[in-house]
Amino acid sequence: MLLKKNKISRKYTKIYIAAKLKSIKMVKKCIYCSKELPEECVVDVCESCMYQVWGEKMSKAIIENMTKERDAGNLELGQVSKTEEPIMIKENQ
Repeated sequence: MLLKKNKISRKYTKIYIAAKLKSIKMVKKCIYCSKELPEECVVDVCESCMYQVWGEKMSKAIIENMTKERDAGNLELGQVSKTEEPIMIKENQ
């Protein structure tokens, strides 16, 4: 009986943890200094770290280009491109 109860409590513990993880909001942070970043930021680096790594001019160019790509929908996770026509695959007969 103890084994059954233990299995049930493990099941509910896993469900509880999964529900808690879904409710946790992910905070975007700089990969260099861990400073919190706004959700609309297109890069995972804060402005001060970007300027130190790439310089002001290059950093602004990176942000500008990444913003254009985000607005075009090219930064969606798992999305490579959209095609108008389906690709036909020939089968060997």
